[in-house]
Amino acid sequence: MAQQKPTKEGSHPMTLYQKLKASGNPQAIAQITISLLESHSVKETAKILGVTPRWVYKLKERFRLSNGDISACIKKRGPKFRMPTRTPEHIENLVVTLAKETNLGSKRLTLFIKNTFNIQLSPFTIRNIRRRYGIQCQKHRTITGSRRFAADFSAFEPLQFWQIDSKHIADQSALPPEAYASIFKNKLPLYQFTAVDIKTRLRFIAYADSLDFKNGLTFMLLVAAWLRAFGVKHQLFFQTDNGAEFGGNATSRKRKLVQKLIFD
Repeated sequence: MAQQKPTKEGSHPMTLYQKLKASGNPQAIAQITISLLESHSVKETAKILGVTPRWVYKLKERFRLSNGDISACIKKRGPKFRMPTRTPEHIENLVVTLAKETNLGSKRLTLFIKNTFNIQLSPFTIRNIRRRYGIQCQKHRTITGSRRFAADFSAFEPLQFWQIDSKHIADQSALPPEAYASIFKNKLPLYQFTAVDIKTRLRFIAYADSLDFKNGLTFMLLVAAWLRAFGVKHQLFFQTDNGAEFGGNATSRKRKLVQKLIFD
């Protein structure tokens, strides 16, 4: 005969109400309660469920006032009225829509809303809105096993979204030894800047003697000027690795000034 596992000292077995609540179906509580009331008194029903008779009376009254609507018996928890300090509903709806369409994280979505709609929101505010509506950034697993944000390429036009990066050419690992000897002998540039269009895979390549912010900004402006000169009029998106040559991370003072005074 199987022996029952001993319970921890001071612990109590779960009541029927707690089990129904843990099931994840709020209407199950109301359905079971109304069914028990058909053949049991209020006190007996409360004892079976493990709740107070007052709660059973309250649910019974809700069922009567709703004309037999089970869904109206269990009310949603939370404040009855919207908090005065909460983000306005139309802005919340905007954040929800953009979060689903762009798949941007809270920090990048903050910048996108500020630059596009001139609405100032905190990344923590956007984070709370995403949690409230259960919106998470979709990620995909790369060949190396890491998880990265999944970009919706279909949402962008050709020559619109550019991934920009830099590389140290003389890293002594990718090229033959004689190639590095030629680079140093002829005093060729040691750094490469690359911009790749995610849709067409068209790329710009430029070379520089130093990996600094001056050259990084010049390269981005060169790409933008070339595209504008050949009739590309739509909005451009430049994605970088937040390196110092591109102004640092999105919250740095230099990056904000460049965005406001040049790219905007």
